[in-house]
Amino acid sequence: MLLHLVKKDFLIVKKYVLIMLVAAIAIPPVMLWRAPEYGGVMGFILSVIFAVFMLLQYVSLKEYQCPKASALLCAAPFPRRLLVLSKYIFCLLIYAICCLIFGVETMVAPQLGTLRLDALALMFLITALVVGLYLPVQYKLGYEKTKFVFVVIIMGWDISVSERIYHKLANELLFKIINGTIPMGSKLSPASTLIREASTSQDTIRKALCVLTKQKVISKTYRGYFVTDDKQIICDARQQYIEQETARYQAALLKVNCNAEIKLKALGE
Repeated sequence: MLLHLVKKDFLIVKKYVLIMLVAAIAIPPVMLWRAPEYGGVMGFILSVIFAVFMLLQYVSLKEYQCPKASALLCAAPFPRRLLVLSKYIFCLLIYAICCLIFGVETMVAPQLGTLRLDALALMFLITALVVGLYLPVQYKLGYEKTKFVFVVIIMGWDISVSERIYHKLANELLFKIINGTIPMGSKLSPASTLIREASTSQDTIRKALCVLTKQKVISKTYRGYFVTDDKQIICDARQQYIEQETARYQAALLKVNCNAEIKLKALGE
């Protein structure tokens, strides 16, 4: 009985299974190309979330568009518990397919990393939490409201990841400028070179250069971007960079000390 309900969901999304497979294959290498520091496991996490959310959304859309079919399903001799359980099994099967795809990719492209047990457990936990939140909210609020809320959450998370990437790139360029690797008054490498060196996108490079331009560390001319020759601006940028890194180091050290104290107390007890 449960198998028939799961089969029903896969028959509904059969047109989109190929898109899901392409996305699950493409997302990890694309993440590795655009943001190497977030590649590997992060690409795997994104591919699973995308595949599960997209197919679950399509099933919910079809059920929403065909209220008569939903009424007939409720009239069928299927307990409500099995109707909900079939959705969870449907999502877990998609998760298993994504794990298999990523496992094959790591064997073909070792730079993606390895499919570790902790990554599988983390992704299983994330999938369970997302589905465990999504399904009850959908049954409570309906398809339209739930779709809007979760799309806003996913888009916000994607924007926050993008912001961290270009701020990190801006800090790397700033460090090269303040330590003299890129001399004052010199021209920065072309955008194409920066994109290739950082293994990122043109938009990320543009945003990173805008950050440095606002700090007046570099300036844009018709010939490209040039580092300022104002020593005072470089000195101020160096001091600000040192203060930021010192604050970050102290916060990390405090966190380590707190964790060490907790472990010592646990051992003492």
